[in-house]
Amino acid sequence: MRSNPRLTLLSDEDRSELTGILAEVEAAQAWLAAAEAAQARVLAEAGAFAARLAEGSPAVVRDRDMALRGVAAEIAAAVRLSDRSVQRQIDGAFALVNDYPATVHCLEKGLITRAHVAVVEDIGRRIPIGSKGEFDQLAAEICLDETPGRARAELELIAERMHPRTLTERQAEAFRERRIVRYTVGQGMSELRAVQSTVLIEAIFHHLTDEANEVIDAREPGADSDVPADTRSLDEVRADVFADILLTSTPTLTPTRDTDRPGGLGAITAKVQVVIPVMALMGQSDVPCDLAGVGPIDAKTARLLAGNGDGTWERLLVHPITGLTMAVDQYRPTGGMVRFLKGRDKHCRWPGLPDAREEMRGRPQP
Repeated sequence: MRSNPRLTLLSDEDRSELTGILAEVEAAQAWLAAAEAAQARVLAEAGAFAARLAEGSPAVVRDRDMALRGVAAEIAAAVRLSDRSVQRQIDGAFALVNDYPATVHCLEKGLITRAHVAVVEDIGRRIPIGSKGEFDQLAAEICLDETPGRARAELELIAERMHPRTLTERQAEAFRERRIVRYTVGQGMSELRAVQSTVLIEAIFHHLTDEANEVIDAREPGADSDVPADTRSLDEVRADVFADILLTSTPTLTPTRDTDRPGGLGAITAKVQVVIPVMALMGQSDVPCDLAGVGPIDAKTARLLAGNGDGTWERLLVHPITGLTMAVDQYRPTGGMVRFLKGRDKHCRWPGLPDAREEMRGRPQP
């Protein structure tokens, strides 16, 4: 272990004080670990008590669940937690104490931390029941000498060796689950998540990072021009490169390359509908617009998309008051239309609104 150059210059008095601090930290850590182990043991005992209450019942599973809920409710009232939360804690503690006794013993003695235990529990879920005892012994020994992060890497390898099926077999099955999932995170932003082979994900990430670094290295200072300086972070540039590559590149994994299909995958253009109130399109309003099927986006972004004439974006122009669609895609309001809208929106005459219905009443029905 390398010494800290700053600490080598400490006076004897400062070194003595630091030694005292370290001793207190170690003692506090050991006390905390022992308390967590004690809590796990007593909660496991509560689980065993609930199981005993249901012994002999013809409906053991149902009655054990009812007994466990009753015990959890009593504990929850005492510690001011929800009964469901306590029930989950009991189930977890019962599994921990019975499946990983060596790990719990090390925690109880303050030799490892709760973070180590969490790693053992997480990886141990993949271990067959008959091998959990061996895994527990190995895991406890590894955790004594390693941080939780480093212990995880070693335990991952042990778990792979202990699994009854080879990684190749399991990976072949998992590979069939690859997919792309999107999530709306709010503020006009969404997350695109890819479940893919680890090798491919690593390759993609490093490729994006290399491309982003090239962009950053090629930045112009921007001080002597009217163009603002590029101040995007590496994460921002990486995300922009990711979007650029996906939206502009032609797929190479295409089965349609040598077929009679028109153009193959490279000729496919996605259609995305953007619902834009007319006043927002004209820059007279910043009301949120709607990315169909996803959610609201800001008016500035919608105006940029409205100027995109490559066929990727389908614009739905809607009335600012009623929300009814006025036109689709290539609509461009004229100067006269702009003036007309500004005047009309003060007292909208669109069919369906109260004043429009009053006007309609005086007209003969067709």
